[in-house]
Amino acid sequence: EMLQMRRDSLELCPPGHPNRALVLSNLANALSTRYDCSGSLSDLEEAVQMYREALELCPDDHSLRGGLLNNLACALSSQYDLSGSLSDLEEMIRMLGESLELCPSGHPNRVASLITFANALSKRYERSGSSSDLDETIRMYRESLGLHSPGHPSRGITLNNLANALGNRYDRSNSLRDLEEMVWLHKESLELCSSGHPARDISLNNYANALTSQYDRSGSLSDLEEVLRMRKECLELCPPGHPRRDRSLANLSKTLNEL
Repeated sequence: EMLQMRRDSLELCPPGHPNRALVLSNLANALSTRYDCSGSLSDLEEAVQMYREALELCPDDHSLRGGLLNNLACALSSQYDLSGSLSDLEEMIRMLGESLELCPSGHPNRVASLITFANALSKRYERSGSSSDLDETIRMYRESLGLHSPGHPSRGITLNNLANALGNRYDRSNSLRDLEEMVWLHKESLELCSSGHPARDISLNNYANALTSQYDRSGSLSDLEEVLRMRKECLELCPPGHPRRDRSLANLSKTLNEL
């Protein structure tokens, strides 16, 4: 019913109407919401079309442009996840790059824009293996982390994303500095997932993986013993029937074989 009302609104705003961009944006938002619920590809494709048309009506200084750039990028990201189309990925990165330029230092949306852009570059790195994309991803995660105030709800995921990016670079460069920073970041992320936190087993697993990499390099028995302790706690948090229990069992078995 909401979609139909927004389609009716669009008919009342023909080309040249001053509110057409806003109405197109609202219709695209509704289509995106229905896509999230139904998974209908036609809804996603129409949302992308509506966002594009609305964006064409918004010059650089238009108040809607920043939000439209982000919303179009998010829709293109969903489309890329389905199709794997490089053109979707490249267009998404262009949109996010322009959006970031509209959020200079001190802008309230800069943190969110940095994280979204870094996530997109991380996707392109996974596809291309470009070291420049990886370095830029790390730089942006670092900047966004520096802008997080204590207690910021996104701090944990940003710590994890930066640590994972550093892990990818460590696999390429074997840099001890990257390894040490990765371990430290995963440790801080775990500290934000206290007992009872729904993501504690994931954070335990990530920190244990980082310490395993450190053990492989240093041979430190204390690292391996800490990994074993975390693997056991992780398994306790994944009882029979838990979707991550198989992974926890396999990781614990592998660690026990190291001893």
